[in-house]
Amino acid sequence: MIAQVTTVLLAFGANLGDRGETIIAAQHAIAKAEGIEQLVASPLHETVALTTEGPDPDAPRYLNGVATARTTLSPHDLLDLLQRIE
Repeated sequence: MIAQVTTVLLAFGANLGDRGETIIAAQHAIAKAEGIEQLVASPLHETVALTTEGPDPDAPRYLNGVATARTTLSPHDLLDLLQRIE
């Protein structure tokens, strides 16, 4: 049986520690995981922290980005993988 391949969009964000290194390490771990292929990441962008009341200039700023990948994992298996890496 041939596994179904699905394209997924993943969002990344961090506001503590070495934000860029944290995101890049997570992207590399995902890219190397079984059932994942062709992970392509966007550049990272810095943004202000947001609360329900609006921007919080006193909170640490975020680095954010997205990536696409192709996977043969089921939605639950993909979620499990992402939570383990998180």
